[in-house]
Amino acid sequence: MVKQKFYEALGNLAFAIAKADGVIEKKEIKALEEMVTNEIVPFEDGTDEFGTDIGFYVQFQFDTLEDSFIKEETAYKEFETFVNEHTEFMTPARKSMSLSLVKKVADSYRGINKQERAVIEKLEKLLY
Repeated sequence: MVKQKFYEALGNLAFAIAKADGVIEKKEIKALEEMVTNEIVPFEDGTDEFGTDIGFYVQFQFDTLEDSFIKEETAYKEFETFVNEHTEFMTPARKSMSLSLVKKVADSYRGINKQERAVIEKLEKLLY
């Protein structure tokens, strides 16, 4: 269950970085989808009760937030809360995955801008 919550929290983080400048671009969504499919799902061996790889929960959560009126700061706080409540779960590999995700999403559309850089720096302080 903690693993599934991690991937949901990671979806919150992905939403926060994509929405940091106010607009979620198609290239950011594509970068997220590629990372989920090519890096997160192969990393994760757990499945939910329906047999779905729980790595896909990153994308599920992102899609849910995209259809909501939640602010990016709120989404980031959800990830931050997870990290603070599950410090032992946040292995170096999971920390690296989290940072890699935000950098790839942020860089996918016209490079990393000022607002995205601020989120990345805040994340680095949180994780390290």
